[in-house]
Amino acid sequence: LSAVTRDTTKLTVTHTKPNGEQYSTDIPLKVKYIVGIAVSHRPSKLTYKVGEKLSLAGTKISVVYNDTSNEFIEDYVTTPVAGEVLSQDNSNIVFSYLKNGQTYTVSQAINIKVVESLSITNIPKLSYYEGERLDLTDLAVQANLTMVAV
Repeated sequence: LSAVTRDTTKLTVTHTKPNGEQYSTDIPLKVKYIVGIAVSHRPSKLTYKVGEKLSLAGTKISVVYNDTSNEFIEDYVTTPVAGEVLSQDNSNIVFSYLKNGQTYTVSQAINIKVVESLSITNIPKLSYYEGERLDLTDLAVQANLTMVAV
């Protein structure tokens, strides 16, 4: 018996009589096959600061079939991987699924914030006598973030 492929549309059954005469009939077949994968539930966190680790919490990936049905899968891989420290070069997560020698991929955009500038929101003591220790107790700095343009 041969393997069923997406091009298989029927099963032909043949009977041969002792005199060599043949009768055959076709039985239609419906073959279900993967046409892609989809992000069914986006990750809970889509905005990160440079240096934060990627979290895939809440993510659900589905296989999509030619008949429009789908099912959740768990044996996919991602780039970057969960827990990887993100840089300003990260703009999406690529989900990949390998089945029957075929790789299916889908991407999910993420937002990366980088420090654009610093602002001093509380100025520390600025006048000292020579030999006095520097006192930065009152210093407060604010990082002003911006999204990385993709």
